[in-house]
Amino acid sequence: MTRRRVLFVVPSMRVGGAERVVLNLVNKLDRERFAPVLAVGRAVGPYLDELAGDVPVHELGAERSRAALPALVRAVRRIRPDTVLATVGLNWATAVARPLLPRRTRVVLREGSSPSAYLQDVARTSPRRASVYRTLYPWVYGRADVIICQSEFMRHDLQEGLRVCAAEVRVVPNPVDVTRVLASALEPCVIDDHAGPHLVAVGRLAREKGLDVLLDAFSHLRRQLPSAHLWVLGDGDERAALERRANDLVLPPSVHFQGAVANPFAYVGRADVFVSASRYEGVSNAVLEALVCGTPVVATNCPSGIAEVIDEGINGWLVPPEDPLALAAMLERAGSGGGVDRASIGIEARARWGGDSVVRDYEALL
Repeated sequence: MTRRRVLFVVPSMRVGGAERVVLNLVNKLDRERFAPVLAVGRAVGPYLDELAGDVPVHELGAERSRAALPALVRAVRRIRPDTVLATVGLNWATAVARPLLPRRTRVVLREGSSPSAYLQDVARTSPRRASVYRTLYPWVYGRADVIICQSEFMRHDLQEGLRVCAAEVRVVPNPVDVTRVLASALEPCVIDDHAGPHLVAVGRLAREKGLDVLLDAFSHLRRQLPSAHLWVLGDGDERAALERRANDLVLPPSVHFQGAVANPFAYVGRADVFVSASRYEGVSNAVLEALVCGTPVVATNCPSGIAEVIDEGINGWLVPPEDPLALAAMLERAGSGGGVDRASIGIEARARWGGDSVVRDYEALL
């Protein structure tokens, strides 16, 4: 059997949900049927060290679509993959490059977020740029053979909200490497040295993640649960501003900015509650990993697929976005136990998002 060559295209292999999905897919594809290759804008990030040894890595020299476009075209012509699968920042470069690629090459785009909410965020600082993007979305994404969304919400947002008419739009969840997550969750963690309850948030320190709202909510929560601790895992442009906000709210030493830790699962597995305060999302990989660990989730019901993940009162709770008082009240309930069955949460999550079954769904599209 001739193996199909699949080129995965991503800006980098820094810590992030999309990067973790690419890592899981590349490592777990059936090697009797597929030969995966990775193209990165910049060859940086800890996930590079976790790649299977048989995966060639090509550096494009730029992480943004416009700058990476010429190198991407050259790479595809040289590698001659049967399928190119791109995600996050290099979706547009891959779609725009389509007329310059070999005719038999299939183009698959994995959407990483809620595009309409992203455009609203762009419009805060540049209404003109947001308007141009909104106009271009149907033309650019319409060049793909397949668009993969992580939820029905995202699919509807693309097809109805932005009028994208690709040949095929499919909903496929993110794969979770259950074995790795559960093994890593057992490793030692500094959480053990502190009283609880413990709240854990994981993600890029960027505005869309709503960590400023979470800090305000935590300030209210500590009046009811003075021994509570908040652990923030991740890094990003907003870190300095968030640390200043925490100081202004007199939260240290109860708030811990841990940076991009090598093993977030040791924190997540010990957490009393996992928190996602996002303003918009795709479907948070970190939320799925928390549920696999059996950790209940409090999340904002923001533009995203989160409502398709959370079963109220069973594996977590939803609150309105941008509402620190509602978030604090729900965190108090969850941090006090919430009446959920952690073992059942883990069993159901592992059956639903276990990597092998999801990878098979991806293989069918590739």
